[in-house]
Amino acid sequence: MLAEPVCIQLSWQDPETGELQQPTLQLPIALGRELEKLPTTLGDRAVSRVVLNNKQVSRFHALIDLSGQQIIFTDRSANGTLIQKQHLHHASLPLAPQDRIEIGPYHISIHIKGEYDPHATEAHARSKTQLRVGRNFWTQPWVVILLGTALALLMGFCSWLVVTQLLRSYRPQVPLTSPENRN
Repeated sequence: MLAEPVCIQLSWQDPETGELQQPTLQLPIALGRELEKLPTTLGDRAVSRVVLNNKQVSRFHALIDLSGQQIIFTDRSANGTLIQKQHLHHASLPLAPQDRIEIGPYHISIHIKGEYDPHATEAHARSKTQLRVGRNFWTQPWVVILLGTALALLMGFCSWLVVTQLLRSYRPQVPLTSPENRN
């Protein structure tokens, strides 16, 4: 018995009507401007198709699918996509819970709704493997900023040490004279 299928709830406000859209869809999910250009199947799996009717959206803009234990967003568009303010163009990126995707005027929030375990059996249904989502730890913005700041401070400290040693070595040596030797 397979684990519950992975579903994602997409949420956005339609830029033309202002109407809130919140479909919950099973992976894989194709997003684009023209329904006819979106794939109906991927391998032997049915594709959930989402039409975003705006000229800034490519006919087949992007695909959200499972790769191993991660949910991957693949941009296939002419204009690219913003995920958490990071520009993505003809590339793939793992999605994290609560990520925001910007496709043209659409600001889409994602919410992951299921678990995935390709090897689950009925006997092991209670010990399902949680879907691993998120980005690599070292690419998280706060980690990059923290490491950059630490590196800059370390370089500043090392520069200070080098300059201090150079100044000491080039300082003129003043002979010490005692009062008795002055005569």
